Amino acid sequence: HTAFLPVHFSAGRHASPLTRLSARDSTRARSQYVNQRIKRCGKNWKCALRELRKFRAEPGGVDVFAYGAALAVCAQSGQWEKASQLLDDMNTDDVPINTICYNAALSAYEKKANWQKSLALLRTMQERKVAPDILTFNTAMSACAKAGQWEAAVAILKSLRSGRFEGLKPDAVTFSTAISALGKAGRTDEALALLDAMEQDGVRPNVYSFSAAISACGANWRRAVGVLSSMRVRGVRANV
Repeated sequence: HTAFLPVHFSAGRHASPLTRLSARDSTRARSQYVNQRIKRCGKNWKCALRELRKFRAEPGGVDVFAYGAALAVCAQSGQWEKASQLLDDMNTDDVPINTICYNAALSAYEKKANWQKSLALLRTMQERKVAPDILTFNTAMSACAKAGQWEAAVAILKSLRSGRFEGLKPDAVTFSTAISALGKAGRTDEALALLDAMEQDGVRPNVYSFSAAISACGANWRRAVGVLSSMRVRGVRANV
């Protein structure tokens, strides 16, 4: 098994069969090894960054998979500043930043409600022509919602509904996040209107959509009961 070889890939005449690898195989095996070393750190971001730095200093450096693994660890622990630094390091190392890496950084921003960084990263992806996916927008929207920036959250939803991003349409999470953001801002009518908009767009409201809508009703229990009744009519089960 070559996937977890310690990183000694000499191809000399006396090398063992395990180490007599082609250049391509050596690169692939090293990439897998580095990736696994970082993943073994679990949620320990200090460990992940230490491993990354160690291998980055070696000949061959590290690739997008290693950076992606380190970014994922930073995202889990909400280390948005470290995630930003990793993106900068990728640029320094001329490692192309893909959608997965951007999404991991966005997740780190979202955990700390850093909506400004989230929107800036969306602009960066657009400038660099890196295709976002629905997770990209949902994560950025969640950061806006957590920060009380309902206008920014709704603006993202409107962009997706307009068809501006070819092949991407808002899903139940997108709508639910916008409903929640509006509800927290006390904009009940607009929040409830999005439930109807979901069905117009062919998106079936789920329990989280209705929960956000009920929360948006605030102290108006009559409207909340109406939303709950609508939820039952649609056959959506409440959380127990």
